[in-house]
Amino acid sequence: MRRGRLHLLDLHTNFSFSLIFPLMLFSIAPLILFLIFLLTPDALLHYSPFMLLNHIVVDVEIQRTIEETPGGWDATDRLGVSTAVIYEFASDRFRVYGHTAEELGELRARLLEADRISGFNIWKFDFPVIFGLPGRERVSELLPKTNDILRRIWLGLKLNPDEFTSAHRGWGLDTVSRATLRAPGKIANGALAPKWFQSGEWGRLVNYCVDDVTLERDLTIFCDRYGYVMNETGKAVTLGPEGV
Repeated sequence: MRRGRLHLLDLHTNFSFSLIFPLMLFSIAPLILFLIFLLTPDALLHYSPFMLLNHIVVDVEIQRTIEETPGGWDATDRLGVSTAVIYEFASDRFRVYGHTAEELGELRARLLEADRISGFNIWKFDFPVIFGLPGRERVSELLPKTNDILRRIWLGLKLNPDEFTSAHRGWGLDTVSRATLRAPGKIANGALAPKWFQSGEWGRLVNYCVDDVTLERDLTIFCDRYGYVMNETGKAVTLGPEGV
């Protein structure tokens, strides 16, 4: 009888283990897949600690050149949106918006619903242009979730981010992305974008804007990881706070 009991207990243990083990594997499978995802080179390149948020990167191109617009850079209500591109971390997709009233409404709504908005000089330029505000007026409800890398550079340098002097020079997107990411910079000069819009060269216009957003995305990921950027002179600056 003792042998029989031991034999039945052994069978019961083996049977229970054969059921529990697959259940354990099934329960940890998502974790295993996530770890595999993180270990792939492409995932490592695009991973950001903020990617699980409704986190986007935005860049806008204008319809009119600065030279032909009365008021120049400060006439943000007159420059007009020719196109805008948003990159979404959660979906890993780009969204392209045109200049129609319907598309502008969708673009503004997308910005307002985001949890975090990254970009380069978006607080003083892109946002006022997108919302058609004069004199670089601000969209106050966007500030707490704005990750403006250029603004954070100026704050890190102890400069006033709301005024521009000669001390603010040398930190453009092309310079910073080349030096920080050690990769090719911008594919063209932004001054060409309104000319492409006016001549109907939509492919060039959208391609340029998408490329700028790609640079800003990669720069955002770098900044989230390391907290600093560099310029072409080799100078490094620790970024100031975001959302201020």
